Amino acid sequence: FPVTICMRLSGQDAQGFGSGIFSQVKAGAVGNAGGITIATSSLFLLDGARVDASTFGIGDAGAIVITTTGDMVLSGEDSQSLGSGIFSEVNSSAVGNAGGITLDVGSLSLETGAAIAASTFGEGDAGAVTIRAMNSVSLSGENSDGFHSGIFSEVNSGAVGSSGGVTIDTQSLSLTGGSKVLTSTNGRG
Repeated sequence: FPVTICMRLSGQDAQGFGSGIFSQVKAGAVGNAGGITIATSSLFLLDGARVDASTFGIGDAGAIVITTTGDMVLSGEDSQSLGSGIFSEVNSSAVGNAGGITLDVGSLSLETGAAIAASTFGEGDAGAVTIRAMNSVSLSGENSDGFHSGIFSEVNSGAVGSSGGVTIDTQSLSLTGGSKVLTSTNGRG
């Protein structure tokens, strides 16, 4: 199908939190997050903007699937020092699995501490991150708290589950300024 629009998420609310698209299981809730699917010519997540399908309760986090024919750029942070990012996570005290993240893009750029993460901090598996970029993937820089740009699928400390792993298929991959691609376990899994 033809894709002709550009999506841009930027700016903050009165509490200083960045703009976003969310599908979440909130703390105390029981159920599954439905996931997020986006198809656009280009996508810009700026100033702490987020695409987030995560679980804080009992239930699975949704999958995130984003397709762009052109550029996807994640850059900047909000006034709470939260960087722009794409997240499908099992948060601490949550029980469920992360749905994972799939990106099909022309090119992908993460700057100033931006992150793509399908990880677990609770009880459940971290999702897989799959990136297919026709041209390039570039990660650089850190935010004001020293958090480096990165792509993650982790079992964090105190969590129980397995990492889904990270797959990147691209013509060019660049990691500079301490940025990272990381699959690991610091928990049980």
